[in-house]
Amino acid sequence: MRAHATGGWLVALLLLPSLAQAAPGPVIPVAAWSLDLDLADAAGVATNLAGDTFVAANAGGNLLVWSADALGQPAWVARVPGLVATGIAATLDGGAVVSAYGWGDGPDAHVLGVSREGEVAWDRSLGVPGPDYAWGIAADARSIVVAGSAGNDAFAAALDASGTLAWTRHVAVQPEQRFTSVAMLPGGSAVLAGWTYDGVRNRALFARLSGEGAIAWQGLVAVPDASLRANSVAATPDGQPVVAGVEADGARILPWVARLDGAGKVVWQRTYGTAAGIALTSIAADPLGGAALAGTSPSPLGSAQRFLARMGSDGTLAWSQRADGADPGTTMSVALHPGGALTASWTSSGYLVAARWLDIAARPR
Repeated sequence: MRAHATGGWLVALLLLPSLAQAAPGPVIPVAAWSLDLDLADAAGVATNLAGDTFVAANAGGNLLVWSADALGQPAWVARVPGLVATGIAATLDGGAVVSAYGWGDGPDAHVLGVSREGEVAWDRSLGVPGPDYAWGIAADARSIVVAGSAGNDAFAAALDASGTLAWTRHVAVQPEQRFTSVAMLPGGSAVLAGWTYDGVRNRALFARLSGEGAIAWQGLVAVPDASLRANSVAATPDGQPVVAGVEADGARILPWVARLDGAGKVVWQRTYGTAAGIALTSIAADPLGGAALAGTSPSPLGSAQRFLARMGSDGTLAWSQRADGADPGTTMSVALHPGGALTASWTSSGYLVAARWLDIAARPR
């Protein structure tokens, strides 16, 4: 890992919520630090209350997890051969949990627990019948919840802090579906997001599960004459899910966001026509009900464009940024911390970069 002072391409990130109310005018972003990690494909980024950073990625047939402290000082890297990381969440004990899959006799969903010292404390195969994949993960003080797919079904699974499986739940509402992301809600329940396919088009799929795995509600969101895929879900402090994904109509692709209420009803949904071609891959909610968005899009230069944006509580974009240099197909990831945001993304040099950003409102001149 190599630390350096600036992230280069990014010229704006998240406005600190308290400053969003107090300071009008432009925002000056400050790169507190950034790390060149490796030639690797990002799978996710997470942070904890101490400000530690965790990045999951894949390189050369290895699952990789990096850690850095709040000042950007590299702490450790864990390497696990033969697994593909798909997501990461920080845990209250200072470590992290990672969703992954391996191949063995066929695709097999895994969850790994990594200690605060960088040791792989446990590796659990979920044992879901059929070819199964883990696509996302979230954790709270009570449990770890995984979003995935098994055959043509979507499934969720819960584990305790030691990796012991508590329950699994399958959801099948169309011929094919998967859960791609999960967020914890107050009280120990979880909301999951993904998509279904009926042979013609996709619909966004949502479900809320109790801490014991009971389905509180589930539903689909569709738009006329187009497909929807929910790629990432987060939850506001009051328990409202916000989701990011893609609306597609043939070759026309638009970034899509939505907010649900506590009963799973759509409060609003939006697409951003000025960002056509963007596939949103990550969302992180802030305490005021807004969110940070991250994604990628094709570029005429042959690489992908990285996309970052900040939206308000009604889905209105405060700003958005695109930049060339990402690897085609890479996953852009974003997470919030008390002073701004963390990102994991590729650069034009081919390195996966983790960065911590602080946002300071400019004083009127």
